[in-house]
Amino acid sequence: MIFKEKPRNRDCDFGEILSHNVHSTTKFRKIAKSGVCVPDVRGINFLACWSETIFMFIKKHFMKKILFSAALLLGGTALFAQKKTQLILKGGVNFANISVEDDGDVNEASMLTSFHAGLGVNVPITPGFYFQPALLVTGKGSKLQSGSTTDNTYYKSTTNPIYLELPLNFIGKIPLAENTGIILGAGPYVAMGIAGKNKVEGKFSGVAFNSENKIDFSNDDPTTVNYEEDAGIGKMKRFDLGANLLAGLDFGRVSLTGQYGLGFTKIASGTDNSDDNKNKHRVWGISLGLKL
Repeated sequence: MIFKEKPRNRDCDFGEILSHNVHSTTKFRKIAKSGVCVPDVRGINFLACWSETIFMFIKKHFMKKILFSAALLLGGTALFAQKKTQLILKGGVNFANISVEDDGDVNEASMLTSFHAGLGVNVPITPGFYFQPALLVTGKGSKLQSGSTTDNTYYKSTTNPIYLELPLNFIGKIPLAENTGIILGAGPYVAMGIAGKNKVEGKFSGVAFNSENKIDFSNDDPTTVNYEEDAGIGKMKRFDLGANLLAGLDFGRVSLTGQYGLGFTKIASGTDNSDDNKNKHRVWGISLGLKL
C-alpha cells in the first residue's frame, strides 16, 4: 500500500491574491490541494477579513474605471433629463501656472500657455439658473526660464501635464437684452492626469542641450483620503481637485467666458495637501462655447 503525504497548509499574504504588493498585514492560509486562499481566522472575524479582501481587490483594479463611468453617466443623465437641456461644444486657451509660495502666490513669469477642449451640457434648473457639467481635455503646468535664447548661457524647463477634467459648475444668467446676458458661475472640479511632458532646453557657454520625457503619474486611488498609493520621487499625483470661478457673456447659442481654476491638490507625489498652498495648479482660461 502506498501512502501519499497529506498536503500541508502554508501561510500566504494578501499580495498573493492580487499578485501586487498591497499594504496589508492580513494573513491567509492557502490550501495546497484546492489552490484557494482563505483567511486564517485565528483571532480574526471571518466575514470582516473577506470583506477587506473584496474591497481591496475592487479598489486596486476597478475604482478608477467606476469613477470614469460615473462621470460619463452624469453627462448622459443630464443630457436626457430635460427637453431644454443642450449640448455645449467648448474650447479655448489656458494660462497655466503652479504656486510657488506657501500662501498660494505664483511667479507670473512662469505662466505656460496651453489649451482646453471638450463637451458640456447646459441643464436648466430655474429661469436664469443652470447646471453645467462638462468633460474636458485640459493642459496645465508652468515653465522656468533664466536668460533668453540669444544669450550664450540660458536655461528653460517646462512641465505640461494633460488632464481629463470634470467641472461641475452652477451658472446664473443676468439678462441684458433678448438672447444676451451676463453669466456668473462657480463649482468644483476633479481631474485625472492622462498624459504630459517635461522638457528642458538651454545653452551652457554656447553649447546647446535639451531633453524631453513623459510625466510619470502615480497610480493613486482618489477615494483614499490620507494615503497615496504608488507614491514616488519624481512622480506627479494623478488626481487634481479644485474649484472654478467664471464670468462672461452669453449670446444665445454662443458664449464667451473667462475662468479661474484653483487647485487644492499638491502636484508632487508623496506631499501632504494640507501643509500649505505651495505647488498647486493655478489656471486662468478663456473659453468659447457653442450650444448644439
